[in-house]
Amino acid sequence: FTDTEFSYIKARHVSSAKRNPYEVLGISPGIGNDALKIHYRKLVANNHPDKMIARGVSSEFVNIATEKIAAINAAYDAVARERRTRMSASGI
Repeated sequence: FTDTEFSYIKARHVSSAKRNPYEVLGISPGIGNDALKIHYRKLVANNHPDKMIARGVSSEFVNIATEKIAAINAAYDAVARERRTRMSASGI
């Protein structure tokens, strides 16, 4: 990655911690549960730190990927928890 790409990735990662979970995952709130799960798995597969290590990228990128995976997991957990709560409240 170039310095510009690195700066962009780092800035984007930092701001993702402050966004809502749907923005972090890059989805709309109306997405179905199956589509959400598929999208989540693709995000994890594409951003996994082990893949970064296998590509031979620097440790800074691996650290960013680790933090990004944590943000993706937290966002997915928040969305899934919200949907479970909504389903149990509606009696489904």
